[in-house]
Amino acid sequence: MSATQNLVKLTAADFLVRSTYQMGKSPVLPLMAASLGADAFFLGMIVSVSTMTGLGLKPLFGLLSDRWG
Repeated sequence: MSATQNLVKLTAADFLVRSTYQMGKSPVLPLMAASLGADAFFLGMIVSVSTMTGLGLKPLFGLLSDRWG
């Protein structure tokens, strides 16, 4: 199998895993938050902080992973 075929398969698998995670998290999170007494503002804050943390840390950890593997 060529390197290109491996890359395509790896990319497809990554997309599938990430999409499944997002589709599973999105409908469940509001239900869990409501059962714990959180309102829409608090739920929005949870999602925002999670997204902003990922945006800030993923490039840093990507560089560290590239350097020290």
